[in-house]
Amino acid sequence: MFTKISSLVLSAAMVFITMGCSDDSENNSIPNPVTPPNSLAEQTFNEMFEGATNVEWSTKNNFSVVSFKPAATNLQNSSAWFDEDGEWYMTEYETDEESLPTAVKDAFEASEWAIAPWEVDEVEKVERLGVETIYIIEVENEATDTEVEIRYSEEGVLLDSKVDSSDDDDDNNDDLLPTTLPAAIQKYIDTYHSEAIIIDRETEDDQIEIDIMEDGVNKELLFDILTNEWISTKAELTSLPTEIQEALSVQYEGYVVDDEDIDYLSTATETYYIVEIENEETDSELTLKIDVLDEEIKFTEIED
Repeated sequence: MFTKISSLVLSAAMVFITMGCSDDSENNSIPNPVTPPNSLAEQTFNEMFEGATNVEWSTKNNFSVVSFKPAATNLQNSSAWFDEDGEWYMTEYETDEESLPTAVKDAFEASEWAIAPWEVDEVEKVERLGVETIYIIEVENEATDTEVEIRYSEEGVLLDSKVDSSDDDDDNNDDLLPTTLPAAIQKYIDTYHSEAIIIDRETEDDQIEIDIMEDGVNKELLFDILTNEWISTKAELTSLPTEIQEALSVQYEGYVVDDEDIDYLSTATETYYIVEIENEETDSELTLKIDVLDEEIKFTEIED
């Protein structure tokens, strides 16, 4: 009898241990505050963040991730990501509104999220390898239990805004981790957008999307994922090129362009603008497609 009971207890204990191990294996982020998972990552971290405290290591998606408190007084809980070779990829810093660049602060304060019922819940600064630093402001509407994450470039350009689930406990912005661009794509950017700053890059379906900042304009470049060939360039502009504006003034005398709504698209076969124009005297509005064909400018009125 005693032997049977002992066997049952031992079996139950083994099941419990096995279940515990299984739970750990399913967790993508395994904390290890004592020993860094990668000595090369630890070395790079110590060189980059001298004086850091509250250091705790974990692994996530093949990256060594360290959470820590930076020595800088205006930065709070932070995390840095390193690959298996110890190369730094990204750092997320918790900060506050007062530490935001003026351009970001002004853009946010002019947005719909800066007023009630929205309240700022969290502010982050994200530095990444090979791409521009961005700022993330998380706002919350307590009445509807809704959170929105707003991302800005350092110049105050709105990059993205998305609703967050209130029960999402994953605070890591691993979707922001930079990836190495194929050589052909990098060559295209170096050739045609040499002064541009890469803000973000991601893969969707059969395309690679690269967001860049060039001359104060946010542009979206699309490339074929198989051939790495350029597909198109999109942008939202605030003004038309001088030669197009002059031609527009002649053909549509008395009309003015809505500077807040100019869409630009360029592909291998066509380049055009979509604009809305208005004549206050006649109280009329038109939407135009403006094609640029070599040296010819063609205006086509389109229905809304």
